[in-house]
Amino acid sequence: MKTCLIAALVLGCLVHPASAQDSPGLTNSTSTQKISYALGMEVVRALRVDDFDIDMKAVTAGVADMQAGKPALTPDQQKAAMHEMREAILAKAVAKKEAAGVKHRQEGEAFLATNATKEGVKLTTVVAPDGSKAGLQYKVLKSGPAGSSPKKTDSVVVRFTGSLLDGTVIDSSDQRGGPVTFQMKDVLPGWAAALQMMRPGDQWQLFIPPSLAYADYGPPEIGIYTTLVYQLELVSFSAPETNPAPSPGSQ
Repeated sequence: MKTCLIAALVLGCLVHPASAQDSPGLTNSTSTQKISYALGMEVVRALRVDDFDIDMKAVTAGVADMQAGKPALTPDQQKAAMHEMREAILAKAVAKKEAAGVKHRQEGEAFLATNATKEGVKLTTVVAPDGSKAGLQYKVLKSGPAGSSPKKTDSVVVRFTGSLLDGTVIDSSDQRGGPVTFQMKDVLPGWAAALQMMRPGDQWQLFIPPSLAYADYGPPEIGIYTTLVYQLELVSFSAPETNPAPSPGSQ
C-alpha cells in the first residue's frame, strides 16, 4: 500500500502549479490536468489517513531533481528515508490503537460496573485464556425446557446478535442467513462459559469483558480491549461437525 501511495504522491506532484492556482475549479483544463489534480487530492487524503506529516516543498524539489537526473540522495539514503517513513507511520498507528484500547477498557469497566446493579443481571466468574479471572455478566431473557447443556467438545446451533456498547452491530446470525453452527472450542471464551450453562431454547443477553472476548487482538471494526454485548439463543447442540461455520470474528 505504501508503495502505491508514494507512486501516487510523485505523480500528483507532477501537476504544474498553474493547473490548480490559475483555475481552482479546473475549468477548461485538460484531461491530464484533471487526472493529475485528482491524484494530488488522493495523496493528501491518504496521508491524512496515515496521520503522516510531509514537506510538499521538499517533495516538489525531489521530483524536479529526479527529472533533471540530479537527485540529492543516494539510493541507499533514499531507501533509509523511506524506511524511516514506514516506521513513523507504523509507530503512529500503534500509538493510536493503544490509545483507543485504553478508552475502550475504561468505557467497558464503567459500563459493567453500572450494569451489574441492574435488575436481572447475574454474574459468574470465568478463567480467561490468559489465566486471569473475569466476571461474565448475563441476563436470562427466556428459558427453554429442562434439559442438558453443551460440553466443550460439542458443537452448537445458535442465533445471535453481537454489538458494541453504543449499539453498533458487529455480527449476527441473520447476517449469516439464519441459525449458525459452531464448535464450542472455537467460540469466544465468554460464549463458551455461557453456553455450558444454557439449555436448548434459552435466550440470554451476555455482557462480555475484553479478556473473555477479543482482548488485545480485536479486529478493526471492534478494536482492542472492547466490551461486547450479545443476544444469544441456544437452538440445539450435538457432537462436533466436520466443517462448522467460522466463529464470530474469524472471517
